[in-house]
Amino acid sequence: MNSKTIPQRIVFIAALAAFAMILSYVEMLLPTTVLLPLPGFKMGLANIVTLLALTMLPFKDVLFVVLIRCSLMGLLFTGVIAFTLSLSGSLLALSVMWFLIHFRRHFSLVGISVVGACMHNVGQLTAVGFLTGTAAVAAYLPVLMITAAITGTLVGFASMLAENTIKQNMSITSS
Repeated sequence: MNSKTIPQRIVFIAALAAFAMILSYVEMLLPTTVLLPLPGFKMGLANIVTLLALTMLPFKDVLFVVLIRCSLMGLLFTGVIAFTLSLSGSLLALSVMWFLIHFRRHFSLVGISVVGACMHNVGQLTAVGFLTGTAAVAAYLPVLMITAAITGTLVGFASMLAENTIKQNMSITSS
């Protein structure tokens, strides 16, 4: 990689992390507990950025996007416990989605998103289990898997739409 592309890469990673933070912040403002009063329920809007980044960037760069988002959201808005839960879920989800993205012929972004949402919940509940010293939190997993299937589907469709829009705009600008 030449010296001109390194700053562009850094700016692109920062822009993706900023966009993911905006989506996370918007999600914090949405009254989702009115629709579905479940502890810890989130739609996972920032995962749209993660999925798009996985289609465009090497794993290391996507990892930076996720780490920046989780760290800054934890520092600015949520605190240490929520940061720990977010990071554990995000890292497990990212790892599994990165693996699945290599089989894009067999998995759509919707499928990858649903699996990622499920793994995010598994990672968070695992962290809660370690923090509380109890495995009883696993009883909450079936409920979270149902919500993950729904929100993962919605996030996956949003990611597909965004990916198609990006591809169309890139073909227009390269013509």
